[in-house]
Amino acid sequence: MAVIFRRPGADAEKAPWVALMKGAVERVLDACMQIQSSDGVRPIKASDQDEIMQHVDQMAGSGLRVLALAGREWAGDAEGVDRAEVERDMMFYGVRVVARPGAYRPLAASPRGRTRQSKQEGALDG
Repeated sequence: MAVIFRRPGADAEKAPWVALMKGAVERVLDACMQIQSSDGVRPIKASDQDEIMQHVDQMAGSGLRVLALAGREWAGDAEGVDRAEVERDMMFYGVRVVARPGAYRPLAASPRGRTRQSKQEGALDG
């Protein structure tokens, strides 16, 4: 799924359009040309995709639901846009563990505790 919107917090007429995509990791990776990492933005390599999929497979094997996130600036109009046009040349931002289907777990009381809890459950950061 992809959406196009104007970047919030700026003059509505001058703000750039942004396209964001979320969905199955394999599908989102197929739409990506770049990756945002701790070293900055660079072209995505097959080895990056393999490493991401290894982590995702581990998390999915533990019963976690994992979605990928990607995006890019959108230079065109947002009206009547073809989905295939939007969902290409994306920059991979990362993955998000949504939940273990059917599981409920209360969040830790503090933000630091929630971050630690997420990392222990396999959330990727960076």
